Amino acid sequence: MRINDLPRVKLAVLPTPLEPLKNLSKELGGPQIYIKRDDMTGLATGGNKTRILEFILGDALNLGADIIVTGANPQSNFLRQTTAATRKLGIDLLLVISDKKPQEINGNLLLTTIMGAEIRFVGGHEDDLEPKMEEIAQELRELGHTPFIIHRFGSVPKGATAYVNAFNELESQIKQRGLEINKVLVSSAAGTYGGLCLGSIAANSDIEVMGIAISERKDNWEQNLTDLINGTANHLGLNIEFRPDDINVKIDYIGNGYAIPTEGMIKAIKLVAKTEGVLLDPIYTGKGMAGLIDLIKKEVFTEDDKVVFWHTGGVPSLFPPQFRQLFT
Repeated sequence: MRINDLPRVKLAVLPTPLEPLKNLSKELGGPQIYIKRDDMTGLATGGNKTRILEFILGDALNLGADIIVTGANPQSNFLRQTTAATRKLGIDLLLVISDKKPQEINGNLLLTTIMGAEIRFVGGHEDDLEPKMEEIAQELRELGHTPFIIHRFGSVPKGATAYVNAFNELESQIKQRGLEINKVLVSSAAGTYGGLCLGSIAANSDIEVMGIAISERKDNWEQNLTDLINGTANHLGLNIEFRPDDINVKIDYIGNGYAIPTEGMIKAIKLVAKTEGVLLDPIYTGKGMAGLIDLIKKEVFTEDDKVVFWHTGGVPSLFPPQFRQLFT
C-alpha cells in the first residue's frame, strides 16, 4: 500500500479517541458500543473532513497551488474544515456558496466567517456549483494565480484514501487494547464509508463496515460508490475489485431528505447526550445513530456484537434555528 508515499500535510490530531459508550449500551440492551471520535480531529470543532484534507491539500501544495477553490451549501462542515485547514497552512481560499447570503450568520457559516474566508454567494443549488467553481478558477488563472479546485466535498480517491488510513488506525487501537470489534457503522454513503470499507478489505479484516445514508440516493449511486472505491484502490496500488453487490449501506433512515429532521434523529441525539455527554449532529451522526438504535431493536445487531460508531463531527449544525428549535 502506497499511503505513506502520497503527498500529505499534517492537520489532524491523531489518533482520535476510541471510547466505550457503556451507559448507552446498557440503555439499549444490545451490543457493546464504542465511539470513534473524529469530532475531535482538532480544526475548528473537528470532523471527518480534516483527515481527508490532509491528502487533498497535500496534493494541492505539491502541485504548486496558491489558492483553493471549493464550494457547498452555507452550513457545510466541509467548508468550515477547509477554511480552518487553509488558515493553518497559510494558503488562500475562495468559497463558492450556493443560495443567497442569509440574514442571520450562524452555525458553520459563522465559524467560517470568523476565520476570514473569502466567500461568494452565487445562488442556486450546491449540486450545480461545479461550473461556477471552474469559471472562478479561470478568473484566478488570468490574474496569475495557480488555483486548485476541490470537487464534491473531497469524495474522490485522494480523499477516500484518508479513511483507508483511518481504518488502519482503528485496527491498531483494537489490537493494542485487546478488543474484539466486529462491526463499524458510519453516517456516510460516499468517501468516508468507501475508505473504511476498502481499508477493511485491504487489511483482510473480519470487521464489517456498514454505512447509513443521510440523503436521497441518486440514480446509479451504487455504481458511483463502487467506482470511487475501485478508483481509491487503484490510487493506492491495491489489486482489489469491489462490486455494487458488496455495498453495505442502509437507506432506511434518510426520512424526507438531506438535512430534513426525523423523529428518530431527534430522539437519538437526546439519548446519546443524556447518557454519555456526547453531542451528535442533526444531519449526519444523528441519523446514523437513529439507524444503529433501530437496527438494535430489529436484532440486526445483537448482544454478541461489538460495534464502533464513527463520529464524523458536525456539531455546529445544531445551532441554526431550524435545528435549534428541535431541542429547546
